[in-house]
Amino acid sequence: MLIALISAISSFHFSTLEEYYTGGLFLGPGNGISDGSVGVIGIFFLLGIFGNEWTTTIIFGSTRLVDVIVLGVTLANLAIMTLCIRGIFLHQYKEINFDPVTNTGDITGEALVVKDFIFQVLGYILSMSMLAGILYAGPDGKRLIDHPIDKDSGHNDMFDVMLLLCFLMQHLTCSVQVNHVSKYKYTPFKNRLNICLMLFSIIIFVRKAANPTFCPCSTVKWMLLITIISQWHYILNIVHEMSNALGIRILCVKDMSAKYAEDKIYSDNLD
Repeated sequence: MLIALISAISSFHFSTLEEYYTGGLFLGPGNGISDGSVGVIGIFFLLGIFGNEWTTTIIFGSTRLVDVIVLGVTLANLAIMTLCIRGIFLHQYKEINFDPVTNTGDITGEALVVKDFIFQVLGYILSMSMLAGILYAGPDGKRLIDHPIDKDSGHNDMFDVMLLLCFLMQHLTCSVQVNHVSKYKYTPFKNRLNICLMLFSIIIFVRKAANPTFCPCSTVKWMLLITIISQWHYILNIVHEMSNALGIRILCVKDMSAKYAEDKIYSDNLD
């Protein structure tokens, strides 16, 4: 399930990375980003209406329906990521008529430098793997993935790590988009939140190695809180910079002192 989640969210990241190099997000019929969401939303509707017990139905042998769904999601998204990488390299061999002076011609993105691309892919995989590794840190029975579901709240500590994975993917994907628009080279190793989460993960691994009974639950919650605040701050900064570039008043405090003075004079006259 964890692999299925990472592959599902990663297809969005690699689709955006393809846009970074090709200059546009070209979605054909049957793609996993828009059309594929219909199937995902449909599964959520079924789970909401009928619960999730039906997913444990045995298909053949000991294989359950949920196992087939998870495998299908994983393979489908791995195929999407492979096609995205293929699209990046194929685009570099196309004859593109683009005039950078007049900014006219065929749509294109950033020039592909293989070394930079490898760092972008490895940086993403490394950070996601380190977060997922938090679940498996420690001996059997003492790992976060072994924690039972809380009987009172129904909460599982594994969910916090999975949510953290989703937030990190979204943050790095936004970074790709912003760097593409602003014409800055993207690298996950210059992303401060990404580096911060990697350092937190290393601290958890070290503490778990020194003390197998150490529970990283509270640390993961702090990581999640820092990620949410950082992402919100990052989005606000993007909106602010865009509004300044477009000359639109957004997130600006309007000086109301003149209006308050007029209102006070009017109120005094009424008195």
